[in-house]
Amino acid sequence: MIRHAWLQKHPSPSASAGEFHWHPAADDRELRASLVERARGVEPPSVIWELMPGRVSWAQTFTATAPHDHRRYTGLVLTVVERAGASVADLLDELALPAAGPWSDGAPVSSVAALDAFAASDLAWLARTLLSDGGEHAANIGAGYFDALPAAIAALEVLLPAGVHARTRRGVWSALASGAAREADRVALLVARACIAPASRAGQGWRLLCELATATQRSVDEVAARLATLDGIDLAATLHAWGRGRTKRSIADISDQLALRVLSSLIADRDPAPHLAAARWHALLPSERRAALFETCSRRYPSLRAIAGDVHA
Repeated sequence: MIRHAWLQKHPSPSASAGEFHWHPAADDRELRASLVERARGVEPPSVIWELMPGRVSWAQTFTATAPHDHRRYTGLVLTVVERAGASVADLLDELALPAAGPWSDGAPVSSVAALDAFAASDLAWLARTLLSDGGEHAANIGAGYFDALPAAIAALEVLLPAGVHARTRRGVWSALASGAAREADRVALLVARACIAPASRAGQGWRLLCELATATQRSVDEVAARLATLDGIDLAATLHAWGRGRTKRSIADISDQLALRVLSSLIADRDPAPHLAAARWHALLPSERRAALFETCSRRYPSLRAIAGDVHA
């Protein structure tokens, strides 16, 4: 189900005396009240958004001159797509938006634009807002990017962990001032690169990162932070000691260490073969220990199975 509403001072079938009003007047009262509160200080062009399982709310801001008092005001065009059980990505694909302006009889409603040629840095910045539950952030330079924002977000959404999908996320995307700087962290940049090239090492790395997060019950950011603990640790020596019972670390912990090493190479766009070779040959693991390690890795991280198979071949 998709529905639209306008907050404006222009006359409509709901009001004609020049007052601020919603048209249509009914539906989504709590959501509308929240949007009015969140719209304070937000300058067009911008989108005030909310994503949750089964519902997407997309409120475009606009400026217009009221015909009664001839004053400029900021209004909203709210679009809500709601379907029980639907993913955010599916609902974004179904989004159809009126033009950002006051209601008028017979105003066209258009499907969202296809995914534009977003740079990795732009997608990374969008990915960070989705991973972090939203917040007020600047969007891409130029009005043309706003038309393709839903498609870009949908493409990112399908890559995010299930734990992210289950949360309610809300924020504001506004036009970024020309020349403004943005910083992209490595986790957000990884998912952006995976979105652009799923078959690349970045794509393999992102899938492995999500699997590590699921297996260890951590967020992707927490898993990525563990990469800093790998420096100075000899993987082959660690595996060798484990293979001969000289450490009490569990096989799950050892498999995590191997997967983290592979992940570190994939994030840096390097060949992960040396880490897999350490487990397969250099650590001199007894055959039963080696088989158990790779079986555990394959079960916990399905994407590592394909990577290890390619390297072995």
